[in-house]
Order: sequence, then structure tokens, then C-alpha cells
Amino acid sequence: MQTFALVEQLDVLEGGVLRWRVDTARQWRAALAH
Repeated sequence: MQTFALVEQLDVLEGGVLRWRVDTARQWRAALAH
């Protein structure tokens, strides 16, 4: 049960990192386009 909760937490963390990376990539693209 505890392992499953840990895996779920890692999943959420991974999702947050992916979203952050996408946002960062968008900002870079916008900055380079100017």
C-alpha cells in the first residue's frame, strides 16, 4: 500500500516536471522568436 502511494507521488512529480519543461521550452521559443 505504501509503495503504491509512493509510485503515485512520483507520477505526480513527473507530470509537474514535464509541464514545467514544456512551459520553459515555450518561453525560450518566444524569447528566441523576438
